[in-house]
Amino acid sequence: MAESWRFIAGSPVLRTVTVTLVIYTFGVGMITVLETFFVKENLHADASWVGTLNGALGAGSVVGALIAPKLMKKTGNYRLMSWGVLITAVLVGLFARSSSVGVAVVVIGLIGVPLALVNTVLGPIILAETPTGMLGRVSSAINPLVFLASVSSMLISGLLASALSPRFSATILNVHFHRIDTIYLAGGLIMVCAGLYAVTRVRSIEAAPDHLAQPAIDGAVPAEESAP
Repeated sequence: MAESWRFIAGSPVLRTVTVTLVIYTFGVGMITVLETFFVKENLHADASWVGTLNGALGAGSVVGALIAPKLMKKTGNYRLMSWGVLITAVLVGLFARSSSVGVAVVVIGLIGVPLALVNTVLGPIILAETPTGMLGRVSSAINPLVFLASVSSMLISGLLASALSPRFSATILNVHFHRIDTIYLAGGLIMVCAGLYAVTRVRSIEAAPDHLAQPAIDGAVPAEESAP
């Protein structure tokens, strides 16, 4: 495991992907766990609409997965990942401010598109930057972090929702905030941080002449040399 982390730390791309993915997953987790409360308190609709929202998210994800290959060729994997994260964050902010079911269904459907783009492009990025002999070890190092970020974000958002009264209300610059949309906006801001970090790091990586170079690991076979 220590060798895997040394490899990730020595690769600018893998390091960027890992940090971005952990922060991004933390923000996404804050959104998904409170969906039922959001429908009831913010959209003033029956909880059965949660299924419709999830269906719209799934439909958007299908669209994102279908257009991903074309966008990967047009924009490049790194840019698609970083801007996908940032666009998702912006859409989450819009979703948090939704006040009707119709608007919420449309926005969450749009969220599914960049969400799927990010999920689709991560695999090729990791494959391109990791020698064949290190793939399993790199995945074993990253996956637990992502899982921990997801679980901890759900726990924290649940605790925040429990700590705040359902009647919670605040006004800032004539904009009214309530319990669930405030937590959603916090998740969106966390995702914005992930997106800005990724965009900044990707620009630095692309500007470096050796940005595709892989750190050497004893016993690892580069992907291009492992092919027959």
